[in-house]
Amino acid sequence: NSSEVRLTFSNQDPRSPLELGVSADERRLGFALHTVGLIPLASEGLPVYRLGSSIDFRSGGNAWFYLGGGWGSLEPDATWTIGSRSTLEFQLDRAPATDLLMDVETHAFISAHRPAFDVSALVNDRHLAEWRITRPDTVRRQFVIPQRMLTSSAVRITFINHDPRSPAEVGDLKDNRKLGLAIHTIRLEEASGRGPGSYDRE
Repeated sequence: NSSEVRLTFSNQDPRSPLELGVSADERRLGFALHTVGLIPLASEGLPVYRLGSSIDFRSGGNAWFYLGGGWGSLEPDATWTIGSRSTLEFQLDRAPATDLLMDVETHAFISAHRPAFDVSALVNDRHLAEWRITRPDTVRRQFVIPQRMLTSSAVRITFINHDPRSPAEVGDLKDNRKLGLAIHTIRLEEASGRGPGSYDRE
């Protein structure tokens, strides 16, 4: 088997800016490609996550491999949860020998009209923790995921976003997206002796 990969994009009806009366550019353009990434898939079709590595939710990051439903686009600083439920799905690269420590760096949509944001974290549809954020700047929290929640190497992390609001609703901006958390990074590693519970690092 060759390790060479060829990706071909068939551009239907490319047009030039000159044809469209936009500019004098005669190139027949399709789409402007920013990045392309390849990641291994497990036999179940899930992307493989390497324990100890960072899932980066910022522009150019790798989070889009793992996103399920309930997310906005990757932005320069973070990716917003949209609506009431946001999920990540992946397959661990190996079975953990201990509980896992999940480190989340994020900020929340906080305003005078919504001074606190509450979120529930689930792992494989089982309740893990509750989190209340009362400040708009970046916070970090660590959650211990008990090994008993990891019945297989497939992992689904769900954030239940309580009372998501749009900036338009509270008069801040014209943005109509119902926002909750703006996640910067998530990292999972073996817990190395940490007991059950969650830990704030603000």
